[in-house]
Amino acid sequence: MGVTEQFANWIVSTRFEDIPAKGMETVKQSVLDWIGCALAGSVRKEACIVVDFTREQGGTPQSRLIAFGDRTSSANAALANGVMGHLEDFDDSGAHPASYLTPMVLALGEELHLSGSQILLAWALGFDISSRIGSGLHPDRAWHTTPLFGTMGAAAGASKLAGLDVNQTRMAFGIAASETSGLMRNFGTMTKSFHPGNAARSAIVAAKLAGRGFGADPDIIEARYGYADCFGGEKCYLPAMTQFLGSVWHIAAKGPDVKVWPCCSSNHQTLTGIMKFLHKQAVDAGNIERIEHYGPDQPGAGALQGKQVHTGFEGKFSLEYNIAAAFIDKKVDLATFSDARLMRGDLQSFMAKVHRYQDPEAALHSSRTRKGHSAAWLRVTMKNGNVHEIALGSRDTLKGEAVVEKFRANAGLALDRDTVERVVTMVRNLEKMADINALMDVICGKDGLR
Repeated sequence: MGVTEQFANWIVSTRFEDIPAKGMETVKQSVLDWIGCALAGSVRKEACIVVDFTREQGGTPQSRLIAFGDRTSSANAALANGVMGHLEDFDDSGAHPASYLTPMVLALGEELHLSGSQILLAWALGFDISSRIGSGLHPDRAWHTTPLFGTMGAAAGASKLAGLDVNQTRMAFGIAASETSGLMRNFGTMTKSFHPGNAARSAIVAAKLAGRGFGADPDIIEARYGYADCFGGEKCYLPAMTQFLGSVWHIAAKGPDVKVWPCCSSNHQTLTGIMKFLHKQAVDAGNIERIEHYGPDQPGAGALQGKQVHTGFEGKFSLEYNIAAAFIDKKVDLATFSDARLMRGDLQSFMAKVHRYQDPEAALHSSRTRKGHSAAWLRVTMKNGNVHEIALGSRDTLKGEAVVEKFRANAGLALDRDTVERVVTMVRNLEKMADINALMDVICGKDGLR
């Protein structure tokens, strides 16, 4: 069997009881974190654009928009909710699995009146498929991996929720593969949040079409001119996608990372180092002469491509902007990336002091081995001549109760305190919920909204 067929067989045969207990708790943590991010995104003015568009489209009233309560088709709801969940770029990292899986399972689950255990199973399956595809694909162009892996992972989950058989699931993969898209050039704009929303919507479209008999290539992942052939890089290795399929769950082995700061995760290693340094030593940003950032890649490569910041959105993808905020404000939060904070101008002035360089040793590696060299550090030169060197190691992430506290802060922007606590309790006991509509009533209804 090829990769596509192996995936389809496993999706159809897997039961809720097969999910490792650790994996189930990780899914619930990601679902809670994403709901908080979507509620925080719902109060941004940019959310009104996608909500107005959705209202204009109308559609069969199958599913609701988070925080607004409008009813529309499940595909439209997945798009709008997916955009809101990613507007702040505060959702989990590692291709942002919650950003495409959660709006999909909530929208389709609401339409079909599915149970919490069905939602958890589809989420776990979708995460495993998207992670497995990522482990074997190794794209080497400027594709945004969230929709690249996510459309396929979400299609896996949607196929499970829709009750598709093996052949129909293969068709859903085939349809979803032709819907995959997302360009890194759009980082720092509203369109980045469109990527996971579109992946969630595309997955529902693919599953619904496949369920009605709409055909596609049954071996789309591995076939010539198919998904891996078009999107895979030099290191693409198909056997890695199905290795230990069914015996090793990615959601239990290495689940998504929950973000500490509401910006591109590529900033987080640097922010972790700076915050630990500032915790030990008081530094007046006005006394800093120059900051040199050394990393494994060429400056300006990857997600942190922008050095000029004109909007709060762009600041989320600027290493210089984040370094400036960390040293000047001694914190990075939602307000850091507001247009009001940007307009003060001091962060932009400080950004001119920050200079990026490739680590000299990394520059000696070939393009095939450079990513194995991860040394990174900051050199901070003060006006009095003193120099501080900050080693940049692993980045901080949130776990346990810290995730719940982050949810409370984000959800509190849209819901009252009692409603926030209701959501916490409901998600913690999601596997016991008979109908996911009970949760949607709380996060989509008018009661409890600020």
